Amino acid sequence: MLNPFFKDEVNSIQKEESQLPDEILDPKQVNWYFRKIKALKEENKSIDESADQEVERINTWREMQQKTNNNTIERFQGTLLSYYRIKKDQDKSFKINTPYGKISDRKTPKKWNYQDEDAAVKSLEESGEDDYVKKILNKKSLKQSSTVVDGRVVTENGVPVDGIEVEPQGRSVTVSIKED
Repeated sequence: MLNPFFKDEVNSIQKEESQLPDEILDPKQVNWYFRKIKALKEENKSIDESADQEVERINTWREMQQKTNNNTIERFQGTLLSYYRIKKDQDKSFKINTPYGKISDRKTPKKWNYQDEDAAVKSLEESGEDDYVKKILNKKSLKQSSTVVDGRVVTENGVPVDGIEVEPQGRSVTVSIKED
């Protein structure tokens, strides 16, 4: 529910919208702008809460309607798969293909589970199979220990690093409204 104070602020904005100032001439107006922004944000929260309640109610209705259909669909698919398996056992090349759907199968490739990559890397390096191991740049460590000179990265040992260019990004200004 929108705070009555903020409701008055929003109403005054809507009434005075054509007369709202486009530039600040007095430091007191800064507070006026922040107050209006805060009120509008609060109204947005109220709108979101109302909409979320309606969306939740509609989603609950949808789930109830679809639950029965999905149970029937699962039962029908199970019946089709049972029929397919029986026919497939009799004829290895059996397929079902109709205008409304098809059933087919194919061999799934083996799944590789990398349970301990460090052990795998160590094993490959020790056996001389370095082709399967790649080294990557530690960007975080490089940023922390290096300096930038004229847009180029220089390590703490004074070695310039090729392949990295540093661009200044300027400044970013953000207007933030205090939340309660």
